[in-house]
Amino acid sequence: MVQSKESRIFENEHHGFCSNCGRRIVDDEIVYVGYDYEGNHTAVCEDCKSLVQTLILKRVHKDRQYTVPERDTRLWKFMDLSKFLSLIQRSELYFRRADCFDDSYEGAKGIKKNEAFWDEAYKKFFIDAVKSTKEFTGKDVSDEEAQEQSLKLLNQLKENGKSWRFKSFVCCWHANEFESEAMWNLYTNDSKQGVAIQTTYNNLYLALDKDPDIYTGYVNYIDFSKQFASINDTLFYKRYSFAHEREVRSVIHEFSNQDLSTGIYKPVDLVCLIENIYVSPTSQSWFYDVVKNIVEVYGLKKPVLQSTLNEEPFY
Repeated sequence: MVQSKESRIFENEHHGFCSNCGRRIVDDEIVYVGYDYEGNHTAVCEDCKSLVQTLILKRVHKDRQYTVPERDTRLWKFMDLSKFLSLIQRSELYFRRADCFDDSYEGAKGIKKNEAFWDEAYKKFFIDAVKSTKEFTGKDVSDEEAQEQSLKLLNQLKENGKSWRFKSFVCCWHANEFESEAMWNLYTNDSKQGVAIQTTYNNLYLALDKDPDIYTGYVNYIDFSKQFASINDTLFYKRYSFAHEREVRSVIHEFSNQDLSTGIYKPVDLVCLIENIYVSPTSQSWFYDVVKNIVEVYGLKKPVLQSTLNEEPFY
């Protein structure tokens, strides 16, 4: 049976927990996805599998290597006027191809000089995995065969890691309860003509139609000289030097053969997405009027606010 989008959404929203008993599901445990006796979606653990009347699939559970934000987590996207106008005109969010970012560590597992340690660890893992097949096949695997197969698997894993950068697309957000002066300067070509939209994680999730092919979570900031990124979800790892970005990112993996150039667009419900629109703290009144007029022309009934970061203090 083909799994429907609704079933995938249900499974995604209950990821890591049994939808019946609420027990946390651990790595490598089997999850049973289907419909219960009342026709409701279900994704349950081994103990609750008898509640599944119609089984769609059995899946080996793997923990996410990123944390999904709380529903009311406030998110910001800072941009220049041209990108804001593109967003409003198209009603689409832009996802940039991972290899096109300035940071060469996008999708990296570690630093080059530590690659041999990573190789050795996974080579050993694959050797053990290959030898364990005797349990299912009843056939012995020689040390030479295990070495040969493990090298093939390791090389395939590394090639996949490289190619995923060209098949993965990212939309970045800043998680913060308040505006960030640093983000205004970093993500607008001219800080005097910058625009920011403010939303929440839940609004973003709903505005993208709960798309189960879009993965959204916090970035993990690590020391690549001492740590490796996870074998999966590597795009949710960045260097400590970027920790000031407090990034939440949405990631799409696109494996079609079509030419996707340097990015893709995804339809988004702007009414659902946007809570407030802010103009740069250093912008002049005419720029505020321009942004407000754009919003009105496109019938987007959302507040346009002047940033208060540069309000005059008293001493």
